[in-house]
Amino acid sequence: MLQMPVIRVLFMLLFMLPFALPLSANANNIEISEAQINHYLSRKLGFNDQFNLPGIINIRYKVDQMQANVGRNNSNKIELDGVVSAAFSYNNRQFDSRINLVFDVEPEYNAEQGAVYLKNLRMLRWSSQPQKYADQLQLIMPMLNNTVQTLLNQFPVYTLDSNDATQNMIKQMVKKLRVSDGKIVLETSTLL
Repeated sequence: MLQMPVIRVLFMLLFMLPFALPLSANANNIEISEAQINHYLSRKLGFNDQFNLPGIINIRYKVDQMQANVGRNNSNKIELDGVVSAAFSYNNRQFDSRINLVFDVEPEYNAEQGAVYLKNLRMLRWSSQPQKYADQLQLIMPMLNNTVQTLLNQFPVYTLDSNDATQNMIKQMVKKLRVSDGKIVLETSTLL
């Protein structure tokens, strides 16, 4: 008598297996390409800010270019190359400068939002043209660093689509984020 319920349970499991397999098959890792990140960064270009110490210095700057280099080194960090245009008024003189910046950032996954942010920005190096204004430019580097960090903290570089049933399901299954050559990989757990 006990064999009949066991057979029914096995039959039901076999019947349900084709429906469960697509769920586990769709629970793959998600790859975010360098091109996708750069597309996002290009949409944020044109961000500008101003710093003014009345009678001493006035600086207006704008982010003209920002590009990610994902997985080029052996760390879990992404390198960002940027170009900023700056206009200065200093000691009754005005000059323009172009600043080349190199930062590194750590990608971070927010499970609640299903989003990847670039956090822990660190300026690695910078240069300017013309070079003769480097001392004056040194004044704005902490502010510029803060401005870029604030921008990156507010807006994710990638967000899973909550209207897509598969991506919405995957959102809570991400267990680890890793950086590899040319992409960020969101590693997921499987359902089965």
